Amino acid sequence: VLSALLRALPVKHGRHRLLDKIKPEHWPHTSRVVKTPYKGHELLMDADDLVGWHFLMLKSFDPEVSEVLCAVGLASERQVMWDIGANKGACAYAVATELPRSRVVLIEPQAALAGLLEHNMQKLAPGRFELHAVGVGTREEMLELVIPDDNRGRASLVLDVGTEDCRKVMVPMRTAQQIAGDSAFGWPTLGKID
Repeated sequence: VLSALLRALPVKHGRHRLLDKIKPEHWPHTSRVVKTPYKGHELLMDADDLVGWHFLMLKSFDPEVSEVLCAVGLASERQVMWDIGANKGACAYAVATELPRSRVVLIEPQAALAGLLEHNMQKLAPGRFELHAVGVGTREEMLELVIPDDNRGRASLVLDVGTEDCRKVMVPMRTAQQIAGDSAFGWPTLGKID
Protein backbone atom coordinates (compact mmCIF):
# COMPACT_ATOMS: atom_id res chain seq x y z
CA VAL A 1 0.00 0.00 0.00
CA LEU A 2 2.82 2.41 0.92
CA SER A 3 4.56 1.67 -2.38
CA ALA A 4 1.43 2.41 -4.43
CA LEU A 5 0.68 5.60 -2.49
CA LEU A 6 4.19 6.98 -2.86
CA ARG A 7 4.35 6.16 -6.58
CA ALA A 8 0.93 7.82 -7.11
CA LEU A 9 2.01 11.15 -5.62
CA PRO A 10 1.88 13.97 -8.18
CA VAL A 11 5.57 14.86 -7.76
CA LYS A 12 8.33 14.27 -10.28
CA HIS A 13 11.09 13.64 -7.75
CA GLY A 14 11.18 13.45 -3.98
CA ARG A 15 9.42 10.15 -3.33
CA HIS A 16 12.69 8.63 -2.11
CA ARG A 17 13.11 11.39 0.48
CA LEU A 18 9.56 10.75 1.70
CA LEU A 19 10.20 7.01 1.97
CA ASP A 20 13.31 7.74 4.05
CA LYS A 21 11.16 9.81 6.44
CA ILE A 22 8.16 7.45 6.59
CA LYS A 23 9.86 4.05 6.57
CA PRO A 24 13.65 4.19 6.18
CA GLU A 25 14.18 0.43 6.64
CA HIS A 26 12.51 -2.68 5.30
CA TRP A 27 9.90 -4.48 7.35
CA PRO A 28 11.54 -7.18 9.48
CA HIS A 29 9.41 -9.97 8.00
CA THR A 30 10.47 -9.06 4.45
CA SER A 31 12.58 -11.89 3.10
CA ARG A 32 16.01 -10.98 1.87
CA VAL A 33 15.23 -11.59 -1.82
CA VAL A 34 11.79 -10.65 -3.09
CA LYS A 35 10.10 -10.58 -6.49
CA THR A 36 9.19 -7.15 -7.77
CA PRO A 37 7.44 -6.14 -11.00
CA TYR A 38 9.41 -3.73 -13.17
CA LYS A 39 8.28 -2.48 -16.59
CA GLY A 40 6.61 -5.72 -17.61
CA HIS A 41 9.25 -7.99 -16.09
CA GLU A 42 9.59 -9.70 -12.74
CA LEU A 43 12.92 -8.94 -11.09
CA LEU A 44 14.51 -10.29 -7.95
CA MET A 45 15.63 -7.69 -5.44
CA ASP A 46 17.61 -8.00 -2.22
CA ALA A 47 15.55 -5.64 -0.08
CA ASP A 48 17.50 -5.71 3.17
CA ASP A 49 19.48 -2.52 2.59
CA LEU A 50 18.77 1.03 1.44
CA VAL A 51 19.05 0.68 -2.35
CA GLY A 52 17.15 -2.61 -2.55
CA TRP A 53 14.42 -1.36 -0.20
CA HIS A 54 13.95 1.80 -2.26
CA PHE A 55 13.87 -0.16 -5.51
CA LEU A 56 11.32 -2.59 -4.10
CA MET A 57 9.08 0.23 -2.90
CA LEU A 58 9.52 2.80 -5.69
CA LYS A 59 10.84 0.77 -8.65
CA SER A 60 13.86 3.05 -8.92
CA PHE A 61 16.82 4.52 -7.12
CA ASP A 62 18.39 7.86 -8.06
CA PRO A 63 15.66 8.41 -10.69
CA GLU A 64 17.15 11.79 -11.57
CA VAL A 65 20.36 10.10 -12.75
CA SER A 66 18.53 7.43 -14.75
CA GLU A 67 16.30 10.06 -16.32
CA VAL A 68 19.28 12.10 -17.55
CA LEU A 69 21.07 9.00 -18.89
CA CYS A 70 17.99 7.91 -20.82
CA ALA A 71 17.31 11.40 -22.20
CA VAL A 72 20.89 11.80 -23.40
CA GLY A 73 20.88 8.24 -24.72
CA LEU A 74 18.03 8.96 -27.12
CA ALA A 75 20.57 10.73 -29.38
CA SER A 76 21.72 7.35 -30.70
CA GLU A 77 20.04 3.96 -30.80
CA ARG A 78 23.24 2.02 -30.12
CA GLN A 79 24.50 3.45 -26.85
CA VAL A 80 27.04 1.60 -24.70
CA MET A 81 26.41 2.49 -21.07
CA TRP A 82 29.00 1.72 -18.40
CA ASP A 83 27.43 1.53 -14.95
CA ILE A 84 30.49 1.83 -12.71
CA GLY A 85 29.41 0.91 -9.21
CA ALA A 86 26.26 -0.80 -10.49
CA ASN A 87 25.19 -2.00 -7.02
CA LYS A 88 21.62 -3.32 -7.36
CA GLY A 89 21.45 -2.20 -11.02
CA ALA A 90 18.76 0.51 -10.85
CA CYS A 91 20.40 2.80 -13.46
CA ALA A 92 21.31 -0.13 -15.70
CA TYR A 93 17.73 -1.43 -15.54
CA ALA A 94 16.32 1.96 -16.56
CA VAL A 95 18.72 2.34 -19.49
CA ALA A 96 18.18 -1.27 -20.64
CA THR A 97 14.40 -0.81 -20.76
CA GLU A 98 14.19 2.80 -21.98
CA LEU A 99 16.85 2.35 -24.67
CA PRO A 100 16.07 -1.13 -26.05
CA ARG A 101 18.99 -1.16 -28.52
CA SER A 102 21.54 -0.07 -25.94
CA ARG A 103 24.22 -2.32 -24.53
CA VAL A 104 25.02 -2.16 -20.83
CA VAL A 105 28.29 -2.91 -19.06
CA LEU A 106 27.78 -3.36 -15.31
CA ILE A 107 30.95 -2.89 -13.27
CA GLU A 108 30.47 -3.89 -9.64
CA PRO A 109 33.23 -5.13 -7.32
CA GLN A 110 30.86 -6.66 -4.73
CA ALA A 111 30.76 -10.30 -5.81
CA ALA A 112 27.70 -10.88 -3.58
CA LEU A 113 25.62 -8.66 -5.89
CA ALA A 114 26.57 -10.43 -9.13
CA GLY A 115 23.93 -13.19 -9.05
CA LEU A 116 20.92 -10.90 -8.88
CA LEU A 117 22.40 -8.43 -11.37
CA GLU A 118 22.98 -11.28 -13.84
CA HIS A 119 19.47 -12.70 -13.29
CA ASN A 120 17.71 -9.36 -13.69
CA MET A 121 19.69 -8.22 -16.72
CA GLN A 122 19.01 -11.59 -18.37
CA LYS A 123 15.30 -10.73 -18.05
CA LEU A 124 15.63 -7.10 -19.20
CA ALA A 125 18.39 -7.19 -21.81
CA PRO A 126 19.37 -10.70 -22.87
CA GLY A 127 22.48 -10.56 -25.06
CA ARG A 128 22.87 -6.81 -24.46
CA PHE A 129 24.82 -6.73 -21.22
CA GLU A 130 28.08 -7.72 -19.56
CA LEU A 131 28.97 -7.93 -15.91
CA HIS A 132 32.50 -7.24 -14.69
CA ALA A 133 32.95 -8.11 -11.00
CA VAL A 134 35.79 -5.63 -10.49
CA GLY A 135 36.45 -2.07 -9.41
CA VAL A 136 37.95 0.54 -11.73
CA GLY A 137 41.33 1.94 -10.77
CA THR A 138 44.62 3.25 -12.06
CA ARG A 139 46.26 -0.19 -12.08
CA GLU A 140 45.52 -3.87 -11.69
CA GLU A 141 45.66 -4.76 -8.00
CA MET A 142 43.62 -6.02 -5.04
CA LEU A 143 42.15 -3.41 -2.66
CA GLU A 144 40.06 -3.54 0.49
CA LEU A 145 36.42 -2.57 0.03
CA VAL A 146 34.48 -1.47 3.13
CA ILE A 147 30.78 -2.42 2.90
CA PRO A 148 28.31 -0.94 5.42
CA ASP A 149 25.75 -3.56 6.49
CA ASP A 150 22.73 -1.26 6.08
CA ASN A 151 23.68 0.31 2.73
CA ARG A 152 25.85 -1.70 0.35
CA GLY A 153 25.46 1.17 -2.12
CA ARG A 154 27.78 3.18 0.11
CA ALA A 155 30.59 0.64 -0.14
CA SER A 156 33.89 2.42 -0.52
CA LEU A 157 37.58 1.90 -1.06
CA VAL A 158 38.27 5.00 1.05
CA LEU A 159 35.47 4.96 3.65
CA ASP A 160 36.41 5.99 7.18
CA VAL A 161 34.82 3.13 9.06
CA GLY A 162 34.35 4.78 12.46
CA THR A 163 31.81 2.87 14.55
CA GLU A 164 29.64 1.66 11.67
CA ASP A 165 28.68 -1.97 11.29
CA CYS A 166 30.49 -3.08 8.18
CA ARG A 167 32.53 -5.82 6.64
CA LYS A 168 35.67 -5.69 4.54
CA VAL A 169 36.47 -7.71 1.45
CA MET A 170 39.36 -7.72 -0.96
CA VAL A 171 38.29 -6.85 -4.51
CA PRO A 172 40.13 -6.94 -7.83
CA MET A 173 40.78 -3.64 -9.55
CA ARG A 174 41.22 -3.20 -13.30
CA THR A 175 41.92 -0.15 -15.42
CA ALA A 176 39.25 1.25 -17.74
CA GLN A 177 41.51 0.30 -20.66
CA GLN A 178 41.59 -3.32 -19.47
CA ILE A 179 37.80 -3.44 -19.06
CA ALA A 180 37.24 -1.90 -22.50
CA GLY A 181 39.66 -4.46 -23.97
CA ASP A 182 37.80 -7.33 -22.29
CA SER A 183 34.38 -5.98 -23.31
CA ALA A 184 32.58 -7.10 -26.46
CA PHE A 185 30.98 -3.63 -26.47
CA GLY A 186 34.12 -1.48 -26.07
CA TRP A 187 34.25 2.05 -24.73
CA PRO A 188 31.12 3.73 -23.33
CA THR A 189 29.06 6.44 -24.95
CA LEU A 190 27.11 6.91 -21.69
CA GLY A 191 28.38 6.46 -18.17
CA LYS A 192 27.41 6.50 -14.52
CA ILE A 193 30.07 6.42 -11.86
CA ASP A 194 29.33 5.89 -8.15
